[in-house]
Amino acid sequence: MRIDRFFISFENTAQMLTVTDKPLLHQLKRVLRKKAGDAIVFVNEHGKETDALISSLSEKEGVFMLTNHRDVMSEPITPLTLAVAVLKRENTELVVQKATELGMSHIILLETKHTIKKGVPLPRLRLIAKEASEQSGRGRIPSVEYMSFVRACELFGHNAILLDPTGTRLTKDSATETIFIGPEGGWHPDELTHAKESGIAIHNLGARILRAETAAIVSCAWLSELF
Repeated sequence: MRIDRFFISFENTAQMLTVTDKPLLHQLKRVLRKKAGDAIVFVNEHGKETDALISSLSEKEGVFMLTNHRDVMSEPITPLTLAVAVLKRENTELVVQKATELGMSHIILLETKHTIKKGVPLPRLRLIAKEASEQSGRGRIPSVEYMSFVRACELFGHNAILLDPTGTRLTKDSATETIFIGPEGGWHPDELTHAKESGIAIHNLGARILRAETAAIVSCAWLSELF
């Protein structure tokens, strides 16, 4: 039976934990109908997890007995980054969810020259990443940030790949920790030039032109398989 998992701060040696986080208490008591004696798993920001037995649970406070502290073993050895142009709302949310499930450590949402939507609802997207991390058994919640393409090249362009139909076919030999995915309208020529000048390799995923969200998810799966 699947055990529900939740991210929350706790000391790696703690035996008891008192929780006053209202959204978590509401989810446990009202949504999941948990009660005293039920078991869940807590995960902290240091990649540790622990079995948590509910001792008491109310609207204002939950008390949990913690046992069997251990490392979470589901994280990739190498931190992986997906830098993807902002897409339509539902597609951006889908990419954040699936990139999280597939093990990305950083999800960078890019403002590009062909980006139609400016700005993103970061609090909602970070919540989606948190819930996807809990659902998929991850040990960490990926960071979700919004920045310009030029800034992302400065921060993440070292040893990175940018996908574009003009590039060479992507192979295992070109594996790297960071992949850039463009918007629905494709990269602007100036952006391709900037990427090359920044030392970013240009590759493609094959003969077919994929939708941006498809390319992002496929790339994350490819990275997670290699690392």
